[in-house]
Amino acid sequence: MGSMPGIANAYSQARTRLPLELLQAALARIQDQILKLVGLKNPSQTKLRPEQRVRQIVDGSTVPILVTPELGQSYPPARNQHGRSDWCLVRIVVGFCTRCGAVLSTHDGPASKSEQVLFWEMIERAQAFIIWVGDRNFGVWSVAAQRAIALGPASGVHAGDGAQGNPCRRVGL
Repeated sequence: MGSMPGIANAYSQARTRLPLELLQAALARIQDQILKLVGLKNPSQTKLRPEQRVRQIVDGSTVPILVTPELGQSYPPARNQHGRSDWCLVRIVVGFCTRCGAVLSTHDGPASKSEQVLFWEMIERAQAFIIWVGDRNFGVWSVAAQRAIALGPASGVHAGDGAQGNPCRRVGL
């Protein structure tokens, strides 16, 4: 049986008309089901005990994507000594479930935004009471300070004694 380009084109057109809110709701439902499968509750406004909280390992990367006029507006094409590239550079930050490895959170932006800034934005959009685990590339002190500014001081997190220059200490962590 030969290929049917009209069907693929119709699918692509339908996909682009799919409301973003519908896609986000579907992904939230999938996240709820994943958390149930691994024995966790989805974070809510009720403070959970530490063992009940969702834990996410955070990782970031930069992905080259072939430039299109639409993508070029949000993600400017890379430039070098030879001029404009045919590739956009998209920086992404992803939160993985520590129990099953499923992707639970994502955020992206142009390569001009740092992973730390994207992570702060991801924290601001995320539900409360998630425990985030990141490596030193996420600027431990700057992320903790941003968390304190956005959500108020955390209890049970200690910056250590004698750390006068530590921003976490200054904001009450």
